[in-house]
Amino acid sequence: MPTKSQRVNRTLPDKDCLERYTNQKHYLGNINKEWKKVTFIIWSGNKGRSGSIEILNKKGAVVLGINFKKNTVEFKNNHEGKWRNTNFDIDNFLTSGALMNVTIYLNKYSASISLNSKEINKFYNNTFWPSNWWTGRFMMKDKPMLRIKGDFLTVTPVLIDKFNKVNGTKLPYAFKIDEIAANNVSFHFHIILDRKGISVKEKNLTIKFEQGKAYECVIMITKNRTYTVFNIKINGKIYDTEKIETLLQRWMINRIGVRLIFLFEC
Repeated sequence: MPTKSQRVNRTLPDKDCLERYTNQKHYLGNINKEWKKVTFIIWSGNKGRSGSIEILNKKGAVVLGINFKKNTVEFKNNHEGKWRNTNFDIDNFLTSGALMNVTIYLNKYSASISLNSKEINKFYNNTFWPSNWWTGRFMMKDKPMLRIKGDFLTVTPVLIDKFNKVNGTKLPYAFKIDEIAANNVSFHFHIILDRKGISVKEKNLTIKFEQGKAYECVIMITKNRTYTVFNIKINGKIYDTEKIETLLQRWMINRIGVRLIFLFEC
């Protein structure tokens, strides 16, 4: 049972001097067959130094996870791929006696985690994309485990639910971008096609976007003398035949729109 405090709903005063610690594992099952959503709440004391939330493989080795430190959360991985962000500032969570809601999504394409704490007024979201994630082979034939360890307690049960819908954004969708100052810039889109954009029976197509399939689309914008050059890369392949050269200046691009597909994340 967690140590009770009269100030559970807000940060704890220094006089409480509570030390908290946990070390637990939870089996997640086959994420290729059933996508998983994991939710729980952790509660720090005011003498914490470190903590971690990790995904382990069936041999107990760390695949990916996050490390809580004094003022930062650092994201790590031993699986090929990359996190969208490598770290976040977290403002003394381990020493503030605060509650934090943790939500983890695991599926055959990726892993994402959300951290939300009202006490320190912070919300974070990060996603890990394995190399060639669109093949849907992340931790294939493995039996992953969740390990929660460090200077905090879990104050709710660790709930492991299955889900079958991607946590993304319905389209059409458009967003503004900052002025492009660099000579080279890329925009990455992680998508799953919700419906057929074209008939797959058509011939002489550059690429067939098929219903239910996953795609990583990258728009690459480069400076070539007086021209702005647009190239597109889909699932690791650059399509030179679709290259566009224009006199349009890069700084004039201030908005990007996506249509007719299901946006996974960008």
